[in-house]
Amino acid sequence: MKLFDFNKSLKNRGFFSGFVELPKDRAHWSITLFFIALAYLLSFWVRLEWIDFAQANYTDENGEVQYLRSDMVKNGVALPNTHDSFYFGSILQKAHLGMHQNNHFIPSVFQNGMITYLPYLLLKFFPSLDIELLLLWIPVYVAGLVCIPIVLIGRLYGSSLWGFFAACLAGITHSYYNRTLAGYYDTDMFSITLPAFALYFLIAASRKESLGYLLSGVVALYFGRFFYGSIQAITCSMALSFLALRWGIALLDLIAFVRNTEKFSKFDFKKNPSFRFACISTLFIGWFFYFESRSAGITVELNSGSFISALAIPIMLYFAFKYLLKPKPLPNDFEIDQSGGSTFPVNKTKVWGSRIIQTSTAILMILLVISFFIACGWSPAG
Repeated sequence: MKLFDFNKSLKNRGFFSGFVELPKDRAHWSITLFFIALAYLLSFWVRLEWIDFAQANYTDENGEVQYLRSDMVKNGVALPNTHDSFYFGSILQKAHLGMHQNNHFIPSVFQNGMITYLPYLLLKFFPSLDIELLLLWIPVYVAGLVCIPIVLIGRLYGSSLWGFFAACLAGITHSYYNRTLAGYYDTDMFSITLPAFALYFLIAASRKESLGYLLSGVVALYFGRFFYGSIQAITCSMALSFLALRWGIALLDLIAFVRNTEKFSKFDFKKNPSFRFACISTLFIGWFFYFESRSAGITVELNSGSFISALAIPIMLYFAFKYLLKPKPLPNDFEIDQSGGSTFPVNKTKVWGSRIIQTSTAILMILLVISFFIACGWSPAG
């Protein structure tokens, strides 16, 4: 078996793709949905263990229910089991029940983001729910959502079955399970799940060169701080990695073109799909880097208008590149088209659009490099 094949690696967008081959099932979407549901139900079921443990009881000779661990139960319902749960519960009591109004150490439901805003919304729509009940059950329902993107990532690589196995491990693995079981109401159920969705969208965007997946990916990254206040190290690393991947693919396509033709002078970057998508990706990722701080809980509370209005920019970019600046369809092998002498009608709007993309990308790349050196402590004065 040939360990490394440059042309195959370029085509499949991955090195050593023939070294380890997993069975591919190419399953129908219905099978993928079934695997998602099965992995989610497994994750849901294993998290019920705490409830059974805390609510274990027996009936005495007087016919009364006696709980084996009465300090873990209130009104017959298991209590949350971490101090963070009670902190978030006090925030909900202040916002929903009007308690703790004189306690200024208890913030609003926006400051901690989704961890308090989600149950607050549920209480608004279903006022009869108890706060303790929500803190007990929300981790059970939310933690299993991480299975969705993992199964879908497996499908991207041709095997929903392997994605299902990975999702089962992700949903019940020791550390994640311990911090997302019933009653353990903390941010871990969001700090893992949201990056997993963003990862799926970005991988799909890269493999399909899809603007829709790219938009979904950067929006998922943008919402990161609202779901978990300390997530920026994860989301920014993912964004930079995606940029490096896309520009690496564009460079590999250029190298492949140089290897296959001597007419380098006729290479047209505007007709290179990889180069165009790398430029567009840079614009979207640049938007994320500039506006990502607006999704922090305290910022959403103080200026929700800027948080929402920032979302209009990638949406407008999506429609502009999808419909207004859409390139002319190219042959499957763009290298042949590049080296030929054929001429095509020129649409001045599309030409200016391509120039805008390239110029904006160059400016953003320069700003990203400058920002990196400033962050590392560099200054012009030395």
